[in-house]
Amino acid sequence: MKQQDAKPEQALPHDVILEGRNKLTVTGVRRVIRCDAEGAAMLTSKGTLELTGAELSVTSLDLDKGEVKLTGRVDTLEYTAEHTPCASTKTDVFSFCIVFSPLSVRIFTII
Repeated sequence: MKQQDAKPEQALPHDVILEGRNKLTVTGVRRVIRCDAEGAAMLTSKGTLELTGAELSVTSLDLDKGEVKLTGRVDTLEYTAEHTPCASTKTDVFSFCIVFSPLSVRIFTII
């Protein structure tokens, strides 16, 4: 899929809705960085969202609304966001990952 231009910096509401692990709707999308059958990455109003899976396909893309819809098997969703705190030049990285397995759902937070 062709890379899309970033939307202007504005406070877009951001939601991730996963239905049955095979239908995903993401709102608050500013730019699609990449998308293929095995994964996608998009810049959202809450950080970069990366996902992996199989047979992924974009069914709807509306950057004016900031909404992307995908179908296919979703295996992982991971957020990464970099920011510079006001009192320091150190860059903090926050990562949030959801891993699906046949028996459970695991949520990892890495600070």
